[in-house]
Amino acid sequence: MTTKSRSNICGTVCMALMYSLVVSTPAGAHSAVAGGQDSNLSALVDGSQLIALTTVEEVQYRTATFSDGNGMMPVSFVTVRIDKVFRGKQTTQRLTLRFMGGPDGMGGVMGISGVPTLQKGDRDILFITGNGETRCALVHCEWGRYRILKDRVYNTHGFPVLSLAKNYALARGIPPIEFRVVRFPSPKFDDLFKNPFLKGELPQMIQSRGLTIEQARAQYEKAAPKFIELKKEYDARDFALEVPIPPETAPPQQGPALKKLPTLKAPVRLQRPAFNGPIHINEFIGLIGKLSRTSTSVVRVIASIDPAMPLVFKPIPRSGPPKITRTNRPALEESDADRAWREAEERDPFNPGQKPLGAK
Repeated sequence: MTTKSRSNICGTVCMALMYSLVVSTPAGAHSAVAGGQDSNLSALVDGSQLIALTTVEEVQYRTATFSDGNGMMPVSFVTVRIDKVFRGKQTTQRLTLRFMGGPDGMGGVMGISGVPTLQKGDRDILFITGNGETRCALVHCEWGRYRILKDRVYNTHGFPVLSLAKNYALARGIPPIEFRVVRFPSPKFDDLFKNPFLKGELPQMIQSRGLTIEQARAQYEKAAPKFIELKKEYDARDFALEVPIPPETAPPQQGPALKKLPTLKAPVRLQRPAFNGPIHINEFIGLIGKLSRTSTSVVRVIASIDPAMPLVFKPIPRSGPPKITRTNRPALEESDADRAWREAEERDPFNPGQKPLGAK
């Protein structure tokens, strides 16, 4: 019985850890189709200081503080190996980029809207600019990343890029399983007690199983996973290339001018263009090279960010509700015609909202 209780405590702590990850990560929905300004490759090229094929070699996570002492901000330092440069004057083979967001070290993950999550081993074509100057080191942030898997191209959310049309990358489909899973390092046992979602519940869970803190720590360090995996699920029906239309019957006849419509005996499918899967990387970089040669924007060398640098940010300005300015409008004079009309309505005995003129 004792052995069972000790093995369960790790499961309970791990489940609580998973819960904290889920509730601390903002959910986001993305369209199945990408073809707007966010996929404009010409704009990405013009705004970039460096375009390169990269491989993520290391990701370090730290927590920044604010100068006013209120709050904290997880920060991710991503070190990439530059495999090939398509635009820019980069001379170093490795480059460390800074992105806002990531695990907070207490079992939670802070996701920043529009900031991509880069993991060790990821292979990408990155449109880089302003490293360390903003929340993200990419042009248009998440949209400045195109993912590469088996020499095929996917957009920032893992949707397959099916075609290039007028300098736009058109993407649609379900991301491969390799792009649906993100991994973050598990926090240390003692750091879980700093998590505001867990610090009040963990001692009670441990005590309810008759364990001491030391026994629970030993079990957690022995059996807890080194990494926590979060997986995104997709509904295949949202990404179907053929949309079935069910049989329809004629509407009820409402007048002599309506004609009876025939009943469709079989479903009708809307035919869409056939695609042979995501485009090859050579087709993508061919267009990038063409756009780079015609771009007139100035490029500069991108400097690496030191992960050991002090991380103290300025407070995020908080905007209150907008101030409403009230103006006193001058009273409008009632014309003789309006006055006569009003008095007639007041004398009308069939007007339930008005009393007869002169009534008290």
